[in-house]
Amino acid sequence: MTDTFRINVTQPIIVFAGNDTSVVANQPLQLNATVNEPTANQFNWTPATSLNFTTIPNPVATFTADQVGGTITYVVRATNSFGCYGQDTITVKLFKTGTEIFVPSAFTPDGDGRNDVLRPVCVGIRELNYFRVYNRWGELVFSSSEIGRGWDGTIKGQPQPTANFVYIVQGVDYTGKVIFKKGNVMLIR
Repeated sequence: MTDTFRINVTQPIIVFAGNDTSVVANQPLQLNATVNEPTANQFNWTPATSLNFTTIPNPVATFTADQVGGTITYVVRATNSFGCYGQDTITVKLFKTGTEIFVPSAFTPDGDGRNDVLRPVCVGIRELNYFRVYNRWGELVFSSSEIGRGWDGTIKGQPQPTANFVYIVQGVDYTGKVIFKKGNVMLIR
């Protein structure tokens, strides 16, 4: 004797906790988990360290001065009424400095996966107005206003030789203060 039955397989629950980021002491960090499945609406963030709530999709983390100087990785889990869940992580680097934009003094775009891209490190910065790189003749060779995006050492697809370049960068910190920096950077081949 045989029988047939039907099984419905649901799509996996995909959770996105956000991109890894960095903060300074007393800077509120708005976390925001998104889920592909609206029925997965029971949230749990762990660890609870510095979070105002752990059971909502968008808690705020605020770190005191004695907590900064390392990293913390949060795990967020979204569960539906059937007990199915998805989860993701976000790592937060905790800086001891005040809000700042750091730019390396040199980079080596040689394809080894280390220091291949020149990008500003935005600490406590909520918005990057611009990051621009100029050659020794004052020609703009790279520009971006996207945090995390950087210059790969090429101009119109052509790798540039070892040389000195000038950068300017401006951003707005989490309090609304404008941060501006300029300096030199060495491209090393």
